[in-house]
Amino acid sequence: MYKEWVADVTLIHPSQPDLLCFVPIENAGQPNEVLVLGMNLLTTPEGFKERGGAKCIGIVHMDGQKAVEKWISDNADIVKRLKQIKED
Repeated sequence: MYKEWVADVTLIHPSQPDLLCFVPIENAGQPNEVLVLGMNLLTTPEGFKERGGAKCIGIVHMDGQKAVEKWISDNADIVKRLKQIKED
């Protein structure tokens, strides 16, 4: 199982804003880091945490860092729940 994952917040449906797409990442922070597409997991932050053995280490958005920052400012509760996963 992959140990490090990111939450891709590009496609979130307004009726289920806490249903996130978690994507595994290999070599995080390295020049050769890569998102492992096709291994996505759709779940809530709590559902991701229940799987155990994995960390959510960040948030990504297809439209770039400004879109990530806007999503973070608009979704403080979900961000707090994601941080709990990262800290556990």
